[in-house]
Amino acid sequence: MGMARRTSSPRLSYALRAPGGQEESHCAGVNALLLDETKGGLFSAGRDACVRRWSVVEDVPTCMAKYEAHAGWVHAMAMVQGNVLVSASSDQCVRFWNARSKDDLEGSKCRLVTNPTCGCEHEDYVVALAAAQNTNRVVSGGLDAKVVLWDVTKARACAKLEPGRGESEARSIYALACDASANVVMVGCTGGSLRMWDTRTRGMVGWSETSAFVGHGDTVRCLALDTQALLCLSGSSDRTLRMWDVGTRRCIAAAAPHRDSVWALQADETLTHAYTGGRDGRVCVTDMHTQSARTITKEDRAIRAIAVEAAGTRVWTATDDASIRQWAVPENISPAEVDTPRRTRRLGRLVGGVGACALRSAAAEEDAYQEAHMDDNFDASKVAPTKVIAGAPGIVACAITSDRMHVLSKDANGMVKRWNILQGKVVEDYGKADFDALIKEMQEERTSQSWFTADTGLGTVSIHLEPPTCFASEAYAVDLGVKGAPHDLRINIGEQVIKALFQTWREKRKALEAEARKSTNMSELDGCSRDGVQAKKDRLFQKLPFDFSQHPPAIMSRGENGVPWKREMNDFTGKEGPDEIPMWIVDCLLHNRLQGAETLVQKCTFSLLPLEGSELPHLKQTKLTAPRILHVAKIKNYVVQKLLDSGVDLRAEAGIHESSNSSMAESLVISDGLVDIIGNGRVLEPDMSLATICKYLCKRSNDIELFYCRRAENNEGIP
Repeated sequence: MGMARRTSSPRLSYALRAPGGQEESHCAGVNALLLDETKGGLFSAGRDACVRRWSVVEDVPTCMAKYEAHAGWVHAMAMVQGNVLVSASSDQCVRFWNARSKDDLEGSKCRLVTNPTCGCEHEDYVVALAAAQNTNRVVSGGLDAKVVLWDVTKARACAKLEPGRGESEARSIYALACDASANVVMVGCTGGSLRMWDTRTRGMVGWSETSAFVGHGDTVRCLALDTQALLCLSGSSDRTLRMWDVGTRRCIAAAAPHRDSVWALQADETLTHAYTGGRDGRVCVTDMHTQSARTITKEDRAIRAIAVEAAGTRVWTATDDASIRQWAVPENISPAEVDTPRRTRRLGRLVGGVGACALRSAAAEEDAYQEAHMDDNFDASKVAPTKVIAGAPGIVACAITSDRMHVLSKDANGMVKRWNILQGKVVEDYGKADFDALIKEMQEERTSQSWFTADTGLGTVSIHLEPPTCFASEAYAVDLGVKGAPHDLRINIGEQVIKALFQTWREKRKALEAEARKSTNMSELDGCSRDGVQAKKDRLFQKLPFDFSQHPPAIMSRGENGVPWKREMNDFTGKEGPDEIPMWIVDCLLHNRLQGAETLVQKCTFSLLPLEGSELPHLKQTKLTAPRILHVAKIKNYVVQKLLDSGVDLRAEAGIHESSNSSMAESLVISDGLVDIIGNGRVLEPDMSLATICKYLCKRSNDIELFYCRRAENNEGIP
C-alpha cells in the first residue's frame, strides 16, 4: 500500500509512468467516491495514490483535475463546507485540498493539484473519514485505533481519542460517521465493535466494553448517522445491515441484503433507504422499515465504494478494476419484488434489544437457510451501466532482471513490458506474453549487486532506494555505453539515479545559490571557481545514461519531519531542505556523501595462478583484491602486463608490436587473444565480472582461485 512503514533513514521511491501518462485515469482499484452535485462533479480516490475530479454532466465523463501528494493508497474522502476536500491514506496522513480555487475549469486539459496542507497524527493507515455538515470539522480514524477530530481551517487536530490503558485490546477502526456538528461520532471497529464518542466531553461514551453497541459479529465496515444523531446505520463483514437507537444503544432493525460482507453504505437523511455495496459484487437498496431489499446491479468484483445521487435515481460504483460505473436505480422499490424478502424479514423479527449471542445465533441460522433456500432471480446480464469512467490496466506483477537495470512488468490485461529504470521508460513491449517464461529467459548468467527493490502496490512499477543498500552497485562508465570514458572510471548506480531524479532541484538550487552569492557580494572569482569545478564534473557525467527528463516519474519520500510526500520531479523549487528531503539524499546531492557506503563489501579477493602445464611463471603478487565489477578482460590485460615485467612477452611471441600510445581498448583486445583465464575448470568470457564468477561458478562470495594460460595452451578438457 505504498509507504506506510517508517525506517531510521526514510527511503526514496519513484513510480514509473506508463507511456502517454496516467493523468486521466486510475491505474489501480478505486477505494472511495464522493459526489459534488452542485458542480456536477465526482471525486474518486484510488490505490494509485491519486484523487481525481471528474465532470460527469456530459455523456462521457472527463477528468478535470488530479490531486497528487499522498505516498500510499487513498482510502477515504470527505468534503467540508463545500470547498475543502479531505483525503486519508495509508501513508498515515490526512490532507486538506482547496477544491474550489481555480478548480472550476473550462476545457479538457487535466489539471495537476499538488502540495496540500498535511496533518500527521496517526501511526498506521488512515482508512476512514467523516465530515460535519454545519462546521469546519472532520474526523479521521485508522488501523492504529485512534480517532482524531480536525479543525479544517487550521489543518490541525483539536481532539484525539485513543484506547485507554484499561482497554482489553486496541481495535482497528474501519468506519466513521458524525452528526452535523461533529459532537457525536460513531466508530466502527474490528470484532463487531460499534462505539460512540461525544467530542464535547472528555468522556468516552460507549467506548468501554460494557457500554458498546452490541450486535455485529464481525468488523463494522461502514456507517451512516442522521443529522441529529438519533439513529445510526451500520454495515458489517457479518453480512448484516443494522439500525440503532443511539440513545439506548439498542438495535431496532436489521437486514441481510448481501451474501457476503457489506463494504459500502449510503443512506437518505432519515435513514429510511440504505444503499449498500458488498463483497459479493451486489449493489442493493434496502427499506429499513420493512427490512426488504432489492438488487440494483451486480458487478464481477467486490464493491469498494458507492456514491448515490441526491434524487436516488443513479448510483456510482467502484471496484478493484480501476473503472467507475454509473447505474440506474429502478423507479419502484416494491417489497413484492425483493430478492431476499423472507431472509431479511426473519432476521428483522429478532431485533429489539436482544443480546449478541442471540443475534449471532440468528446469523448462523440464516447461513443454513441461505444454503438451503437461496432463490436469487436477479439477472445481471440484463442491466448495463449508464456511464463508465474507464480505468487503465494496472501493473500486477514485476521482476528485476539480472543486470539490475531493468524491470519486467505485467499488467492486468497480461501485457508484458521491459522498463529501463535508469531512465524511467519502456524499452520493449512484448504484448501478451508468458511472463514467467520471459523472466527465465532474461535471467542470464550475469550478476550485479542488488541496490533497489520494486513493487506494484500503486498499480505501476515503484522503485525503492534505502541507504546504504542503494549505494551497493557500481559499473564502469564504458560498460554503461559512455564513449571516451576512462576504462577505470567507476560509477555508483544509486548515486547517479538519485542525482538524475533531483536534477530539477539541483538546477534550481544552483540558481538560488548564485543569487545568494550576488546578494552577499561574494567575489566573482570565488563563485566562478566553485562553478567551474562543478561544471567540470557535470561535463564528465553528462554522457551517462541517467536521465528522467523525457519520462519524469513521481518521487516519494518522507522528510526529517516525518511527513511523507509525493511529487513530480519537475515540481521542486530548489528551496526544499532536510525537513522535506531526507538528509542522506541532501548529502548525496550537495556533498557527494553516500551514507553507509563504506560499510558495503564492494571488492573481491582472489588468487591468480598459472594453469598447471602452462609453463608460465608465477606473478610477483598472486593474491589480489579488486572491485567486484572487474571484468575478465581487464584481468587478462593485467596478466599480460605482469608477465612482461617477468620477462615473458606474449605480444612479441604472437608477432604483435603494440604502440606505446595504444589505447586501453586496444590493449584489452590484444590481451584477449593472448591468454585465457580459467575459473572452476571453465574458460571465462571477457565480459564476465568477478561478482558473476563468485556467484555462478565458484559458489562463494570471496577468496576464489583463477588460473591463466596461453590461448594456444587451452586444454581440451576445459570448455
